Amino acid sequence: MGSTDSAEESAFWVYFRAELDRRKMTMTELARLAGVKVQAIYKWRTARPTSESCRKIAAALGEDPEHLLMLAGHLDQRDEGSAPSEIDVEAAIWASDSFTRAQKEVLVATAKEFRRANGSGAN
Repeated sequence: MGSTDSAEESAFWVYFRAELDRRKMTMTELARLAGVKVQAIYKWRTARPTSESCRKIAAALGEDPEHLLMLAGHLDQRDEGSAPSEIDVEAAIWASDSFTRAQKEVLVATAKEFRRANGSGAN
């Protein structure tokens, strides 16, 4: 018998669960930190999280958003030497140990506004 899509765990889910286990964190705790619903997290076992959820989870875990976006299937993996994607600035901000979470949020918002104002972002 072949497996069904609902029985297969996504690469995102496997990584996500391993991170929670490693950090001794519950899904409820992470949902509260990231500002997402616990019900949404449970759906990620077999369904792809939104790109916004990936970014929120990355921020809460202090992880690279680009990595989570790739695991969730929102970005293709880049070949070495390829042009950086437009979220690299955000990834660098979130990965930095030099800023508080509040400072990171302001920097990310500023980067998004800069892209928008200069015609390289949505809208």
